[in-house]
Amino acid sequence: LFVDGQPVDGFGGALPENEIKAFLQKNGVEPLAPVEEEPETDPDSPTARLGSGLAAARRGDVATASEQLNGIPEEEPETARAKRLLDGLEIFSFEPSDEPHAADDGLVAGKQAVLAGDFEAAVESFLSSMAEGKEARGALARRASVLCFEFLLEEPNGEDVVSGLRRRMATLLY
Repeated sequence: LFVDGQPVDGFGGALPENEIKAFLQKNGVEPLAPVEEEPETDPDSPTARLGSGLAAARRGDVATASEQLNGIPEEEPETARAKRLLDGLEIFSFEPSDEPHAADDGLVAGKQAVLAGDFEAAVESFLSSMAEGKEARGALARRASVLCFEFLLEEPNGEDVVSGLRRRMATLLY
């Protein structure tokens, strides 16, 4: 046993666990408190449903995301976040119409970026779409951006990234 780089005690050979504990205690070393394992989360809890719905949405699995997110009771704190995710899922079913609109390119590029997992690039595309069409397509681009914000908030430094993107979106909308 060393203290400040100097040997203060020792033993030879292997010892059983209880003798090692006694040796350490004799020298003033107390064992750490046992690490408590986290209790298993009920898969039907609002937190678990939100987590499952978020993961499914990130994969573009709209059916599973909808099933998980729609099952969260209204009185739960996770409800507001689940609604934001559900609103943004519409981007996965977007297809340009036969009468193309300038905003469609941004929506298509954003959808592809979401599916590729590049959420910041997706928001950039949705912002360009909002700039082109503030009516129905702009509303879809806004909801899809909010969906991406939820994904980005799960990443390191996500709050900083989302804060900057939200400011830019607010500038476009107002």
